[in-house]
Amino acid sequence: MPGAIRVTAGAGYAVVVNQPFTWNPSGPGVKIEDTIQLTGNGLNVLTAHPRWPSAPADGIERPLTLQL
Repeated sequence: MPGAIRVTAGAGYAVVVNQPFTWNPSGPGVKIEDTIQLTGNGLNVLTAHPRWPSAPADGIERPLTLQL
């Protein structure tokens, strides 16, 4: 399997239960990166950490930007 797969309808790869994967969508001037695990109960976003400040977005805790 290649190191990076472009997500398209014809990609031909499937994520299986308990597999971690990264999701790195980007667009003009924006970028987000997540590490996610597909579980039997759905998606588990591993990027968030309980000791890092976060805020809910669409029901998922999202890490906040570090302010220096």
